[in-house]
Amino acid sequence: MTAFAQLRRTAKSVVQKSPVIGGLASRIEYHLQARHFPTDFTGAQAELRPWLDQLHRDGVVLLPGYFDRQTCEACILELDHAMAARLDIVQVSGSDRRVYGAEHLSPVVQRFAADQNFLTVARLYTGDDIVNAFTLAQRTHRLEGSQIANSGWHRDSFYRQVKAFLYLTDVDVDSGPFQYLRGSHRYDEFLRDQRRYGFKFHQGNLQEEATRMADREPQRLASVTVPAGTAVLANTFIIHRGSPIRQTGHQRYALTNYYFPRTDCTQELIDHYAPLVSPGAVLSQRG
Repeated sequence: MTAFAQLRRTAKSVVQKSPVIGGLASRIEYHLQARHFPTDFTGAQAELRPWLDQLHRDGVVLLPGYFDRQTCEACILELDHAMAARLDIVQVSGSDRRVYGAEHLSPVVQRFAADQNFLTVARLYTGDDIVNAFTLAQRTHRLEGSQIANSGWHRDSFYRQVKAFLYLTDVDVDSGPFQYLRGSHRYDEFLRDQRRYGFKFHQGNLQEEATRMADREPQRLASVTVPAGTAVLANTFIIHRGSPIRQTGHQRYALTNYYFPRTDCTQELIDHYAPLVSPGAVLSQRG
C-alpha cells in the first residue's frame, strides 16, 4: 500500500469517528493526495501505456471491438435467462434491472470480470491494491415517468477510481449514452469548477451544478456513442451520468467492473450493494 493510500484509510477512519475534525482532515488529505497521484506510466507494459496516458489526460478511454457482436448476443441471452430465473438478486429501479455479481451467473461476463489488463491499469492509475469486487449486469429500457438509476450528474468517488464498462448493444443518442464533462477529473479543473459553480467539498450529486456547466460550457459535454462490444475505461471521479433513453423500444445492456481497494471489500460494501449474487466472493477478495 502506498503512503497516500494509507493516508486515505486514516482520514476515512477519522471522518467516521468525528465528522467535524474528520471533515477538515479529509480536505487536507484529499488536496495532498491529489498532488501525488501517479502520473508517470513509462514503467508500465508497452500495450497499457497508451491507455494509462489517455486515462490521465482525458479521464475516459474507448476500446472498440472488445467483444464481437455474436459474443454480445450470447451474453445478453445468458443475462436474460439469469434475471428471469433469479428474481431474488435482481434490483429493479424504474426502467433499470441490475444484478451485482453477474460474473457468477454467466461465463461470458466472467471473461470480462477477469480481465487482467483492466485490473493492472486500475492499480497503476490509482497507486493502490485494487481488486474487481464484482461485475454489474444492467438492462435498461425506456419507461415513461421512471427515472433510470445514475441518470443524474454525479461523481462516484473523491479519489481516483477506475471502472470498466462494456456495452453489449449499440449505443446511440437515443439509447442513453454515458455522458461526462471533459476535464472534470483533473485537480486544477476540480478547484476551478468549485469556485465557478459552487460545488461543495465531497458533493456527489451534482445534477443542478453540472447542468449549468453543460449549458455554459457546451464544449465540455461528451457523449459516448459506440457499437456493441465496445469497452470503456473511466476515472469515475469525472462528472458523469448515464443519460436517459429517449425512445420507446430502445434497450441498453451493459456490464461494469467495480474496482475497489482490497481493504474496502467489507460487509459494509456488501450491504451497500445488496443483494449480491455471492457476498462471500467479495469478502474473499480482502484476503
